[in-house]
Amino acid sequence: MRSQDFLCLLRDIRRHLAGDVSLARLARRAGWSRFHLQRAFRSAVGETPKQYTQRLRLDRAAIGLLTGAETVAQIARTTGFRSHEVFTRAFLRRFGCTPAAYRSRVLAGMPARDRARHAAIIE
Repeated sequence: MRSQDFLCLLRDIRRHLAGDVSLARLARRAGWSRFHLQRAFRSAVGETPKQYTQRLRLDRAAIGLLTGAETVAQIARTTGFRSHEVFTRAFLRRFGCTPAAYRSRVLAGMPARDRARHAAIIE
């Protein structure tokens, strides 16, 4: 896969983050086998496609927690997690606290201007 094609694949993942970004779909899109795509992706990006998509989903969720009024369950659904529980466990592993604790900690200690700047950096 040429680097330009690989960049298109990464953009496709970001566009469809809340939808189907399965290895099978990505492999079809790239025209490679799932196994070859998995190896090439990890070599180029430093993480598997699943790790990459989960990191992006969690980063988007963190932005939603900082800037939006949606509930944690709504944010979990809109960022592509199948359940609130799966989302909460993944968020806890990545950020070291629950989504609700993250939201309350950041909202309590950060002015709105700084929250927007922080969200822009995460994105």
